[in-house]
Amino acid sequence: MTRTVRERSRDLMRAELAESAFEFFAAHGFDPVTVDEVAHGIGISRASFFRYFGSKEEAVFAAVHSSPFGFASILQSLERRNGENSWWLLRRMFASSVADAESRPDVMRVRIRMINSTPSLHARLTEKRVSARSAVAEVLAEAGIDPLAARALVATSFALFDVAWSEWSTSPERSLSLILDELFESFAPVSADKLG
Repeated sequence: MTRTVRERSRDLMRAELAESAFEFFAAHGFDPVTVDEVAHGIGISRASFFRYFGSKEEAVFAAVHSSPFGFASILQSLERRNGENSWWLLRRMFASSVADAESRPDVMRVRIRMINSTPSLHARLTEKRVSARSAVAEVLAEAGIDPLAARALVATSFALFDVAWSEWSTSPERSLSLILDELFESFAPVSADKLG
């Protein structure tokens, strides 16, 4: 579906405001700042803030992901490679998110550390992950994977992704992609032939 000029313009404005909001939070802290303060600080009204974001947390996550990553949609769009099972297909599902993070490592490391150290942001990430895991598990189940196995695989893959994300945020010398590869290799299911 082709997006309209208006929709693209709104997305660009939202991304710009998210960047400004994040910089404001980085300078003033996240929890102590009210919506009114951040809106005023980035030069918009409270109503305009809520036109683009449902909450302060949403503004931060919009700054973390310059474009939305619908993991279930990404998984559906991936073509299986010859001999590739669902475990490694899940690893490839994270490739866009990893590439985005590695394209702006200094900025992203600061943002990840803020999320991990701020309880309300970490709780919002957990909430977003629950929803994403459910949608991804449904995609695998629709592809013929046992639903229970699909939920377990997806939960494990997201746990590894979050561990890799956190490790990378405090290890500037390491590659996020390689950290995630190592974790996936270490946790590769023994009975990969049953994963389809």
